[in-house]
Amino acid sequence: MFAVEFDAVWKIYKKDFRTVEALKNVSIKIPENSIFSIIGPNGAGKTTALKLITAITKPTKGKVKVLGKENLEEKDKEKIGFLPENPSFFSNITPAEFLKFVLYTSEKRIEEERVDKILKEVGLFNDRNEKVRKFSKGMVQRLGIAQAIIHNPQLIVLDEPFSGLDPIAKEKLKNIILNLFKKGKTIVLSSHNLADIESLSTHIMLINQGELKLSGNIRELQKNAEYEIVFYGDIDKLSFDNINKVGDKSILYLKEEREFKKLLKKYINSDDVKIVSVTLTLNNYLKSFYQ
Repeated sequence: MFAVEFDAVWKIYKKDFRTVEALKNVSIKIPENSIFSIIGPNGAGKTTALKLITAITKPTKGKVKVLGKENLEEKDKEKIGFLPENPSFFSNITPAEFLKFVLYTSEKRIEEERVDKILKEVGLFNDRNEKVRKFSKGMVQRLGIAQAIIHNPQLIVLDEPFSGLDPIAKEKLKNIILNLFKKGKTIVLSSHNLADIESLSTHIMLINQGELKLSGNIRELQKNAEYEIVFYGDIDKLSFDNINKVGDKSILYLKEEREFKKLLKKYINSDDVKIVSVTLTLNNYLKSFYQ
């Protein structure tokens, strides 16, 4: 069974006296217990896809099935957790108070143990009695995830969860998402930044101007990956014309494994060239669909 299925889905709406085709004939299947990332440039249709999954809106044409159902009842919606882009909370409330409020409004009860458990999961237990107004953007995002998962949903939908976060906050958030995945959850997230999701995702869907450009298992897509070599040194001594300079560092992309091994063998112990990192990445391949 798939957690989500889009069958020839169109979403058309009016904006400023014009017709906008936010999604155009999109068909996808999101497997259960996956981290499925919807990527694409700003305005590609990512948020529209998430709104269809969470039943905030309905398709103009086509069918959307979520957790096996086309028309979700209230009890079905309780199986979905949602983090909107740029969440905001009452500034004078504490995380513990907020999660108790969420529990009471949804289940008419408060479980202190469950609140503490969720706060530990998202790394906010030590800050449970601090006012939200003192929180960093990363802490606010983690509180947003806490409210999305406190009712133990099967499907967790995150809209641009890494937006505006520093590298440390991003790593903390990635670890939270990975832990949810290990517990058997299905996570669907959107991002316009390829670097944020490539190492995290099990599946990727790329859309641009409402059209599906690419969808697949990350392992199957690895045949299109390149070696990204970051190094310091005298680039004139390397016989490649596709080297990018970024500050003091240089970045080289190699498609062929033979070329990569040859370069690595030659420069791994060089005094002139210091290799900082080597990553197998789909970054350039995915960017080609942004055109």
